[in-house]
Amino acid sequence: MRRLLSRLAKTTGIALAIAAVIFGVAVAWLFSDLDWKVTNAVPSPSGAVIASVLESKSEAGAAPYGQHLVLTPRWKVFFRTLSEPSFAGYCVNGSVTITWLSETKLTVSCESRTDRVVLQRSHWRHVDIEYAINVKRAT
Repeated sequence: MRRLLSRLAKTTGIALAIAAVIFGVAVAWLFSDLDWKVTNAVPSPSGAVIASVLESKSEAGAAPYGQHLVLTPRWKVFFRTLSEPSFAGYCVNGSVTITWLSETKLTVSCESRTDRVVLQRSHWRHVDIEYAINVKRAT
């Protein structure tokens, strides 16, 4: 009987430790999303890659309170807020247009009131990224 209780206590302890780790990861994941709002997500023609536009709702990111383009594999889409952005800047009305020209070519369009594009990468893995950034000057 004593052996059975010892084994049960050990198994219960392991189960509680696993549950605590899972709970901690879930809480961290939920709170990481509080600083971001997904405004657009467009899959590549095959669906293997997702191009997502995230709007920062705080001082988070390369362009605080601005727009960020993140490319992620389809299986990693729920962790897109943790991915490195390919574009970060400030677009009029938060409007970023994403167009997949092919599986390996993406066009990003943005009308900006400032000429301050914080980050603009031309490649992500096998995807070439082209930009059409129009700066709208105040008159």
